[in-house]
Amino acid sequence: MFVVICVQFISKHTETRIRRKRLIPTTLQLFSRQKTDYQSTYRTYIYMYKCKTFSQIHNILAHFISTNPKIRITNGLQTTFHLHYVRKKYYLCRMIRLSLIIATYNRAEQLLVTLRSVALQQAAPKSWECIVVDNNSRDNTAEAVATFAAQNKQLNIRYVFETQQGLSHARNAGIRRAEGDIIAFIDDDERIVPDFITVYIDLFDNRHDAMAAGGKIIAEYPTGRPHWISSYTERPIANPMDFGDKVRPFPKHRIPGGGNMAMRRSVFETIGLFDTTLGRTGKRLIGGEESDLFERMEAQNMACYYVPRAVMYHIIPAEKLTDDYFTRLAYNTGISQRTRAEIHGRLLALYVREAIKWCATLLLCLVHRPAQSQKLLTMRREITRGILSK
Repeated sequence: MFVVICVQFISKHTETRIRRKRLIPTTLQLFSRQKTDYQSTYRTYIYMYKCKTFSQIHNILAHFISTNPKIRITNGLQTTFHLHYVRKKYYLCRMIRLSLIIATYNRAEQLLVTLRSVALQQAAPKSWECIVVDNNSRDNTAEAVATFAAQNKQLNIRYVFETQQGLSHARNAGIRRAEGDIIAFIDDDERIVPDFITVYIDLFDNRHDAMAAGGKIIAEYPTGRPHWISSYTERPIANPMDFGDKVRPFPKHRIPGGGNMAMRRSVFETIGLFDTTLGRTGKRLIGGEESDLFERMEAQNMACYYVPRAVMYHIIPAEKLTDDYFTRLAYNTGISQRTRAEIHGRLLALYVREAIKWCATLLLCLVHRPAQSQKLLTMRREITRGILSK
């Protein structure tokens, strides 16, 4: 991590005066460089300080802030203020802007498909890193990642082995090891477009109020889209997402897909990590950890944006289209909803909403094909059974 401080002096007199006041903490300085602007009287000095911890960063910034009570901090990355005839800009930055976290479990072959799309990113390799969190896989995931990293040495690919089973544990392990100011998540059954990382970095740079974001999700069926799928039954399986072609606040009552979302690091520093009592564990299809996280963000009034150009293709294999998988998925969705309702003391409200959804489901069956209607009824029955399971 580095703190880069750019100081522009309008005149030699003010430069001398500021230096006498020791605004520059020279004891921490690694190097300085003078740059002369021949079209003006400005002279710019660039100072860089290497920091191993956030406390060192805060100490450096505190030194500058304490020298001038008029300083205004506009956001976590940039501070700008004016003192007499001196114009200064202080930039706090990391060499790594974004950390891309991929949690994986026993999907070495599919993971390589995901990593190949990661390797095609147009963002400068030094500006981002990819952290693969192996959540106790028993296949050849470790060897596959090591081989891929060796073949793509220009990329910053890091391998982390997390022994505690569960998607939330794996993601939290990635967050703890991430170095970026922006932390993005994708899953091991996806493909992302080449400007995926660039789009997220640009979003957070240009929207200073944005604390989280999510992109477009397109379902991809290698074996063909089943005839029984409707927009309602597709959502728990593939979670397709398209809210138009413009950047906008995320629609009310919707959240980004877990396989295509990004947050500022400060989000986790403020509200904590993923709840490890929620989230998939091995073959157990419990969810709700993302909904819980975004609910905590909403309670803190943290803004979330939809980013249409951050496109992810969600690859749905044949085994996720079987009757058994769909039944288990719907049942565990109900368990997840009940678990979250118990955490927040909303069981009665959950029961009322489920009754309303039953009425809506029966009405939807009147306008869908028989095969689609059957799946709608199966989904609602299993979700209700999960809600009432305890």
